Amino acid sequence: MKTLIHIETKTSRFVFPDNANIVLMEDRVLCPNLHIADLNISNSVLVESVTPPNDWVGLKYLYDNGAWTLNPDWVDPTQGSTK
Repeated sequence: MKTLIHIETKTSRFVFPDNANIVLMEDRVLCPNLHIADLNISNSVLVESVTPPNDWVGLKYLYDNGAWTLNPDWVDPTQGSTK
C-alpha cells in the first residue's frame, strides 16, 4: 500500500494500492479518478510499502518515520465531538 502524508501535520490523508499511479504536482496531487487540490509536492509526501492499521480512516492516524500512531485530534465523525 501507499499513503499520502501531509508533511506539517504528519496525518495520513489517503491510502492507495501499490499499483496506483499517484503524481505529486506543484498545484495538486493526481490519483486514479481523483484530483486532490489541497495537497501538492510542497506540502505532502507519498510513502510506499506501508501497511495501514486495520481501522485506518483518513486523518485518524499519523505516520512518521515508519510508525503509525493514533491522531490525538481525530474525532470519529459517527460519534460527534466531545470537546
